[in-house]
Formats: sequence, C-alpha cells, structure tokens
Amino acid sequence: METENIYIYNKENSEKPVPKDVVTVVVEGLQEIGASAFMSCTNLVEITLPDDLTKIGDKAFAYCENLVKITFPDNLKAIGYRAFAYCEKLKNITFPDNLEEIGASAFAYCENLVKITFPDNLKAIGYRAFAYCEKLNIITLPKDLQEIGDSAFFHCKSLDDIELPEALTKISAGAFAFCTSLNIITLPKDLQEIGDSAFFHCKSLEDIELPEALTEIGVSAFGLCENLGNITFPDNLEEIGDSAFMSCKSLEDITLPNALSVIGDSAFQFCENLKEITFPKDLKKIGDKTFASCKSLVGISNGFSPSCNVHKSAFSNCPLLQAAATANGFSNPIVWGNDLWEKKADADIRYAVINAVKREREEQDKNNGDERPANTEGEKLSEGEKLSEGKKLLRGLAILPSSDNNTNQEGQVFRHVLSFVSARENEAEGAESAGERGTRKRGGKRGTRKRGTRKRGTRKRGTRKRGTRKRGTRKRGIRKRGGRTIHSTC
Repeated sequence: METENIYIYNKENSEKPVPKDVVTVVVEGLQEIGASAFMSCTNLVEITLPDDLTKIGDKAFAYCENLVKITFPDNLKAIGYRAFAYCEKLKNITFPDNLEEIGASAFAYCENLVKITFPDNLKAIGYRAFAYCEKLNIITLPKDLQEIGDSAFFHCKSLDDIELPEALTKISAGAFAFCTSLNIITLPKDLQEIGDSAFFHCKSLEDIELPEALTEIGVSAFGLCENLGNITFPDNLEEIGDSAFMSCKSLEDITLPNALSVIGDSAFQFCENLKEITFPKDLKKIGDKTFASCKSLVGISNGFSPSCNVHKSAFSNCPLLQAAATANGFSNPIVWGNDLWEKKADADIRYAVINAVKREREEQDKNNGDERPANTEGEKLSEGEKLSEGKKLLRGLAILPSSDNNTNQEGQVFRHVLSFVSARENEAEGAESAGERGTRKRGGKRGTRKRGTRKRGTRKRGTRKRGTRKRGTRKRGIRKRGGRTIHSTC
C-alpha cells in the first residue's frame, strides 16, 4: 500500500525497489530490514519501525542525507554495516536496551550527530562506527562494553570528555584518533593494551594516568598529543611502541617503570621540551631515534645497562645531552648512560649488602640478648666484611627475593648483586697480587728472577733464553725436534 509521501514497507513489497522520493516510511510486520533497502532515499525525513524488528541490514538507510529522526524498537539487537552512514542531518540517537551490536561504519559521517546514549547490554562498537561525526560531543558508554572497534570514534573532533567502562581491557587502534578537543579521559583499571594510534593527535589532552594493569602501549598511541605534559606510567608496563609519544612537545620529564624492557623506534622523538629521563634498571632495548631531536634533553638519571641494546641513533640531535656527556668525559650519551648505570647499580648493591649484614647482626644480637646501636652496626664493617658477609648471606638465601617481581629496593638490585660482588672481589684480589709483585726483589732467592731471565729448566711458557728453546721454538739455523738437532736453511 502506498499513499502520497508515505511508504509502507512490509512483506509484500520488501523485495521491490523503494521509490527514491519517499519522505516518510512506516515499516510493518518485519523482523529485518534488508541490505540497501532505503539507500540514497535523499528525501526521507522520518522512519517508524515495528516492535518486532531485530536487525537493520547493511547500508539500509545509507546516504539518506535528510533523515532527521529515527526511533528504534526495544527488540532491536543488531545494526549492520554502514546502515546509517552519511545521514548528515541525524542529530540525536537513543538506542534500545536490547541492542548488542553496532556494525562497522554504521553511523560514519553523520556530521550533525551531537548526542548518543548507549544501552547497558551493548557489548561491541564496530570499526569506524561513528567516524567523522564531527559535532558529536556527548557519549555515555555502557558499563559492560567489551570492545571498541578500530577507529570507532575517529575524527570526532568535538568530543571532549570520555569515561571508558570498567569491563574494557583493550582500546583498539585509532579508536579516538584526531579527537582534537578531547582533554579528559578516564581509563578503566583493568585496561591491558592501548592500540596503535589510539589517541593520535588528541592535541587538547594535557595529562593521563595509565592504569596499573597496562602492559603495552601501541605504535603512535599518543603521537602528536602536543599539549600532553604529564604521564604516569604503571609499574607493569613492558613495552612502549614505535612513535608512541612522538612530538609530545609539552613533556618535560618522564620516569619509566622498572618492568619496561623495550622502547620502540622514535618513541619520544621531537619531544622538544623533554629535559630529564629516569630509565629502569633492566631495560633491554632503546630503538632507532627513540629520543632523537629532544633538544632540551640534558639528564639521563641512573643511565642504562651496558647489556641494553641501544641504537646508535637513539639520542641523535640532542645537543645539550651530548654537551653534558662530553663535560663528564664521555664521547657520547650512550657511553655516559652505561657509566651512570654501573655507578648507580654498584651503589645500590653496597647499600643493600650493608643493610643485609646489619639486619643479620642485629638479629643475632637480639637472640643473644646483646643490644648494639642499630644505626651504626653496618657502618662498622670493613669493606671486605661488607662484601664477604653480604655474599654469604645472599647465597644462603637469607635475603634473596623469591622472584623477579619483588618490588622492594633490595629486591630490585639483587639480580645483579652476586656478579657485582664477585667482580669487586676479583678487583681486590688483582690489586693485592699486583702489590705483592711490586714488592719483590729482582734476582734474589731461588724461584725469583729478573724480567726476561730464567734459570735453566724453570722457564714458563712464553719466555725463553737466547740460544735455547723447547719444542715449537727455534734457534737460527737449527731446530730441535724430539731431542734431535736438525740443520735447516730456513
């Protein structure tokens, strides 16, 4: 049945082409609207949907550029791919309570869409679902939402405040990229991953506190966030992706967490106001141009381990840092960083060993009923005692951490304790041996000799007396082999 400017869409005519000049549509007796059913009906202004409708098909109302209002039925569960894309005059949407899925690009390029209220049962928002909704500034996401698709709110440049639901564990690639007005975002505590370019060019974002469960920050995740000046990194963060904070020009100092093992290529490149970086102890990789062109960078607190794979261009075009390295007697920032790390690690180890021995002594004194001043016992130890007693305690597992996840100060340094303590002992032994050799008299009692001389039959490998040799050496014109003299012309 069809009257002027009103089109009845039902089972009888659902297979027929819909006239492109319809103004008002009434859908009756259907559970699904088929793909492209009303696509490019440019005069369509209003739709009435039946209560039994459960699905709106792909591109069903795409390019209905004059559509102003739509009321969804309570039983609707799914909205398909590009179902309302390019509906440029659509302003407000209230989704029904039973809606579970919004498909890819479902409302993309709805340029005048301002406000969206999502239902509590919604589980997923599809790829680019609301991309380029440039006037959208109010969204309320449901508490049980589990997935926000790639670029779901891409280029929603009026969106300024988002509170993400607690059930969310991942922010997908480009989800809020180019949301240039976004200045407040609340991340869920169980968030584990921020995808590539998730907040790329959110130039109004000023500070962000990353949740403790976060382990990975994707490529370009916060790139070109030029006003981002304050970042709190979580303790469990393991990897910062390539270009993750490139051109964050308001960053001035960063403290990287101890669990961090990889900082990707160009991760902080062009952070022009970055002055100070505190590196973690067990960092494994600093990539190509990671801190390149950080022209204000002058300090690298604690440095980084010599075992860390640092790309030769990691600190390129950092003139103040190069000058600081040179002033401290080093050829470049990488060598300086290694030296800082070794000094800090050595100091931490000595501190831990002193206190370990002190606690052990205090415990022994307590058991014996003897009171000693608690704050001086460690300092009474000689340097040799500190090392030998500390090493014994550590190997006896008196204070070794139970795992690498130990977070107290001693636990953090003990991965390197034994190797450092052993190195110091070897240095001490070497110095003692050198001192003893320096006090020997030349050419004295049996078993001593002047440099370059020996007593027949007593020489060590690598020395010789002119004119005599053992196997493998030779005298001009003759050589000995197996006790025989063989004349040679060689």
